[in-house]
Amino acid sequence: GIERKIQNGQRWSLREKVAVHTAQHPETVRYVVAYAVARAKAEQRDAAWISLGMDTGAAGHANGVILHRTGNAVSVWIYDPNFDPNQSHWVH
Repeated sequence: GIERKIQNGQRWSLREKVAVHTAQHPETVRYVVAYAVARAKAEQRDAAWISLGMDTGAAGHANGVILHRTGNAVSVWIYDPNFDPNQSHWVH
């Protein structure tokens, strides 16, 4: 089910999302990246946004990974609006 839907660019059901998000971390990462790219392609978009959860006790954290295709190349950007090089903790 999950891999077939990735290959076909189809949306996951809530049950499939739960299965992916409760899997082992490396498997979850692979599925989420593949799904984001497949859905972007299916919707003819050149970019995909992957939200990342983070709980540091601080308010306002919104982190994400952006995959952006230009021609045959893909750029990966990390978005962290609260980034500060002097912080003692990062998610990257």
